[in-house]
Amino acid sequence: MAVLRQERGLERDGFDVRRETPEAAGADGRSWYGTLALAAIVPVVTYFPLNLLGQGFVPIGWLFPQQITNGVMVWALGNALVIASLFAIWHLRGNRGTDRERYGFGTGSGLRTIGKSFLGAVVITGGFYALLAAVGYLFDTGFRFWVFAVRLPSPMQLRIALVYLVPLALFFLALELPLHGQLRRAGRSFPRAFAHNWLAVVGGFVVLLGFQYAVLFSGTPLPLGQPLLTIVAIQFVAILTIVTAVSTYFFRKTSQVWTGAFVNALFVTITLVAGTATHAPL
Repeated sequence: MAVLRQERGLERDGFDVRRETPEAAGADGRSWYGTLALAAIVPVVTYFPLNLLGQGFVPIGWLFPQQITNGVMVWALGNALVIASLFAIWHLRGNRGTDRERYGFGTGSGLRTIGKSFLGAVVITGGFYALLAAVGYLFDTGFRFWVFAVRLPSPMQLRIALVYLVPLALFFLALELPLHGQLRRAGRSFPRAFAHNWLAVVGGFVVLLGFQYAVLFSGTPLPLGQPLLTIVAIQFVAILTIVTAVSTYFFRKTSQVWTGAFVNALFVTITLVAGTATHAPL
């Protein structure tokens, strides 16, 4: 009883010790499949145009010094806008009375909840990079597979990452809307939830790469061109798979989107900046 009273006291003080998963408020039937298809198609359809727009439109300088990262940033912001707009239309047309907590955007104790989630994400991400540093020191190796590698950032790269963090965080927060709003179904196991989310986030890029390389291996140049961005898309498959796992896991643990979105924003931003050439003197 004393423990229970203590937990209740902590809840009243805003520590959110216990939090039940909110009832699913997602789409169903054809609407669910349509949402899944749009979630997979839109990022791929916009991948080349928005990346090229970002590389050409955002000036390379001390503020945004990485050309490839500039393209990814514009792609992410464009997709965040599309995702938020489509979600708003769906919500207003069919789920107008649904509380934001059922989408995982509840704040519990207000900004304190968001702040604690961000602090937790910093600790989690910092622990991961501490492990990476230890592996590098002890075994002179790192975490890498084929064209995808996670590298330790330099102090300069950490400074650069701070600039790109906000726009990428907006994207990962927007991404939570379809994953844990429209596409979430009641009673799903973690593997099933991960599979649904993976199809939405990564499936389109797998199809894109399959199409590009099937034509290439037949002896014809890449049908859509853009060899560099096609290689970057291979890395997208790897990193977005991690993003999907992180988002799905932390939503099931916290019943909110904040920690997963912040971990993804920190991890992807640092990984992207640390693995990309810097084109402007700093």
